[in-house]
Amino acid sequence: MDSPKSCYNKVRRAIMISKRRTYTREFKVETVNLITGSDQSVNEVGKYLESHPATLYKWIRQYSENPVEAFPGKGRQAPHDEEISRLRRENQRLKMERDILKKAMAIFSNAPRCFLVLCSNTKPNFPSWSCVMC
Repeated sequence: MDSPKSCYNKVRRAIMISKRRTYTREFKVETVNLITGSDQSVNEVGKYLESHPATLYKWIRQYSENPVEAFPGKGRQAPHDEEISRLRRENQRLKMERDILKKAMAIFSNAPRCFLVLCSNTKPNFPSWSCVMC
């Protein structure tokens, strides 16, 4: 037979396993407008929507800081963060290219140099090429 404490833990685990709710950008904007444009408190709206007031305060803060870029969505970044990510990727690519060129320069600087020289000392009408090592 289970003890009361173990039953409590099972119920608690079942509650904690529940999925996290996701909200669309439009829903968040309408909720913020409802809170700021009416005389209802954040707690009242939170109870009605079954959302924690801290979540609603966070939405209000994000929307008041930058209404256009607020709530970018799942997997999307704000334009500023997106630009930083793009520049980091470009920086990494340029560093790889630089390292490849350094290695190629080291390889070719150690290789023996061979120059083709036009020699005219053979026959006057038929010049020939010869390889000269320096």
